[in-house]
Amino acid sequence: ESEEISNLKQNEQGQINQEERFKIETEYANKRKKLEFDLIDSVTEKNKKSNKERLMDSVKYFADLLKALIDATQKMIAIKISETDTLIANQEKRVAASKEIAERGNAQVLELEQQRLDALNKKRENYVRQQQGLAAIELVANTAIAVSKAAAQGGVAAGVTIAAALIALVAGLASA
Repeated sequence: ESEEISNLKQNEQGQINQEERFKIETEYANKRKKLEFDLIDSVTEKNKKSNKERLMDSVKYFADLLKALIDATQKMIAIKISETDTLIANQEKRVAASKEIAERGNAQVLELEQQRLDALNKKRENYVRQQQGLAAIELVANTAIAVSKAAAQGGVAAGVTIAAALIALVAGLASA
């Protein structure tokens, strides 16, 4: 800019044409502003990507954590059901043996063994309900994760993805 100004022709009194000088200064001021805006846009775009990436990393972290918790809980419940099934099988044998004793006149033993069997069956039913509840929680959590990912990615498809995830959630809960 200053080079162009210094190259301006001077008139007979040694003055430069102010109109030409103003034109050059304005042109360079506009170029500087454009470069500043381009730089700001570049930094802003970089930050947007960084924020989006950070959000996606957070969503992935919590999704992995949730999956690990649900898997561990499912395994624990499955172990409890298996243990209860073993106890039920053993108790059914005791009930069968108690029927023979009851036929000989001691019905109290049969009644006690049957109560124990009923309690074990109730316990198993509770574990199965816990499994079903956990499956519903997993469905809701997976939907929330899908919605979070879609929202973080943004774009035109985000709305469609979010709507599809919510429809799947409703359908899954209705069938559970």
